[in-house]
Amino acid sequence: MAGGAGPVPDGGYTRNSPWLTGPDPEPLMLEIRARDSDSVLFRSTCDTLAGADLAGRVLTGADLARADLRDADLRGVYLCKSRLTGADLRGAHLEGADLTAADCTD
Repeated sequence: MAGGAGPVPDGGYTRNSPWLTGPDPEPLMLEIRARDSDSVLFRSTCDTLAGADLAGRVLTGADLARADLRDADLRGVYLCKSRLTGADLRGAHLEGADLTAADCTD
């Protein structure tokens, strides 16, 4: 099982198993995708969007349903037609963000 996760004696899975050989696994990528076309709008090696600096980005049509966006910097972000249903926006900075036709229902 070179380069991947595998079972460990207790039945769980781990990326840091002593049984793995070969190169280190590639870092996980977090992606924001468009809700209609599934194209990638943003990609990062961060493991969460909480506290992320997304200011000024164009994320039109982004699928951010149930995303953890606490304390994220979303100033001036274009989120037109985006899905934000159930997203956690506590403490997020939304000054100047364009939410035209965004789905912000709970």
